[in-house]
Amino acid sequence: MKKLKFLFIFVLGILILFAGKVYANDLDVIDAYTIYVDPREDGSLDIKYNIKWRVLDSTTQGPLEWVRIGIPNKNVDNIKALGVNIKKIKYDENQGNTYVRIDLNRDYVAGEVVNIAFSIHQSHMYLIKDDDCTFYFTPGWFDDIDVKSLKIYWAKDGVKGHNSKQGTNSTYVYWSTRLSKGQSFPIRVTYDVNYFPTIDRGKQVSNAGKASGFGFGNSFKLFLFVMAIIILIFVYVMFFPGYYYPYRGYGYWGYGWYHHYPFFPHNHYGGFFGGGGRRRRFWWK
Repeated sequence: MKKLKFLFIFVLGILILFAGKVYANDLDVIDAYTIYVDPREDGSLDIKYNIKWRVLDSTTQGPLEWVRIGIPNKNVDNIKALGVNIKKIKYDENQGNTYVRIDLNRDYVAGEVVNIAFSIHQSHMYLIKDDDCTFYFTPGWFDDIDVKSLKIYWAKDGVKGHNSKQGTNSTYVYWSTRLSKGQSFPIRVTYDVNYFPTIDRGKQVSNAGKASGFGFGNSFKLFLFVMAIIILIFVYVMFFPGYYYPYRGYGYWGYGWYHHYPFFPHNHYGGFFGGGGRRRRFWWK
């Protein structure tokens, strides 16, 4: 019994140290994340991104050299870098998720802010029902990075409905919020389908061919950590009765996991399946 108890305490200590190493310090923070969306007459979207990415720690995982930014689905073209901070940009599909992969013009270290700006042409983003053509869009979120400010601007011409609480200005319907790690922000915009004279019903989001992803970021590590703790608690209850009340229950399954694991439902309405920066020292790059 004493050996088992010692083993339990030892393994628990290792897991706590592991969790501390993974989550002790934030590597980066996004100061501003701005997106402009302009529909074409066929219902496809021209999307511009501008991200002010601040490096907080360039020691733990090295300097910031490249990032992946989540995009809605694989039906994308005309990917362009906007600005001098991007050395190379391309479509990237990693572990079933769709991204734009960006190699920066140099290494960025703690205290520096890099402005990452690019544009894409994206299709398969709408659903048509009767006379309504509705776009569903969830900008890429970041499992391990806080976003201090997210602003989305959608060209307002022809829009007859939306879910913005901020409303419109002279040119755009706009949304404004901030995102904690792993938090997403879905938006919805509706038109009369006749607003798009050359729309193709075969390019609705239901035909986007989005692959299911299985990510291996810090959230997956947390999943493994939690499962290990559950197993240890079970062992402890079995071998050390009297110290734990087994029928009180533990609520480990919270929200925020569904976009990583294929046995949970995914968002098929043009949303991103996560999106985040990965330093070169990560083994799964």
